[in-house]
Amino acid sequence: MEPYLEQLVSYFTKVDNQEKREGIYNHLTTIGQPFVPSNLRLVAKGLHELKLSGLLDCSRFFCDAGSADGRVVALAAACFGIPSLGIEYDNHLASMGRENIGQLKAMGIIRTVPVSILQGNFCKDDTYRSIRFQDIATFYCFESNCYCLANKITDQSPGGTLFVYYTQNNNAHFKGLQRLTTITLQSPFNKAYFMHGFKKLELTSRTI
Repeated sequence: MEPYLEQLVSYFTKVDNQEKREGIYNHLTTIGQPFVPSNLRLVAKGLHELKLSGLLDCSRFFCDAGSADGRVVALAAACFGIPSLGIEYDNHLASMGRENIGQLKAMGIIRTVPVSILQGNFCKDDTYRSIRFQDIATFYCFESNCYCLANKITDQSPGGTLFVYYTQNNNAHFKGLQRLTTITLQSPFNKAYFMHGFKKLELTSRTI
């Protein structure tokens, strides 16, 4: 994992500098929220711990719901070899994500696993054009519309689906999902982030 992580961090550091020059950081996106990118080293550490615990299935699709410029999608694909999908509502960020994934493939950092970025609302059924919602094994969400996504997983995903919620909230709960672990991740700025691992309960069902 480590060599590819260092290459990704180097690549996205350059992307970050460009985005800052263009005023994209803290700029409100289409849904009215600021673009705040995930720290790749922290996310990599959290996902690695989920993998070691047996919660993260690296053989089935991973979806970053609110994928912005594609960095977590790239991380999942390059460092963990997971088939990965990103869904981003903001058209400009989705375009940036597709461009970044293309560049990383050309550089050989992302190799053989399927990777794509879709523009759309991750809570809407018609967004999942290339893969069925029910076929995604792991959903990752950094703050944005977490309750909408959790409800959709409870309603539509099969039992055992993993919901990875990355947040500064250390006490997250979602109806119909069981929290199995919480990983504390300390940022370089002494801010604590938490990566919660939830699973869809096997016997939970609702009328869709």
